[in-house]
Amino acid sequence: MKFEFIKHEHTKVLPLRWFANAVEIPAHYLLGKCLWLDDVENYGFRYKVYSKISSKLYKAVFKWGTYYTMDDKK
Repeated sequence: MKFEFIKHEHTKVLPLRWFANAVEIPAHYLLGKCLWLDDVENYGFRYKVYSKISSKLYKAVFKWGTYYTMDDKK
């Protein structure tokens, strides 16, 4: 079984795509911190701040970013 990666670009405007792809790195980091705080059941101020900032950053990523899907090729 072979896998094929399919590239999906949400916008043709190159600077917006660059911005969204660059913003994905801190958004992913903050989401990881938020999930770690969720595991230790610490739902304090840091948890709320990490989740809000990550949510705001991912909005740009989902609107303008690039993502890949994997399809199995038979």
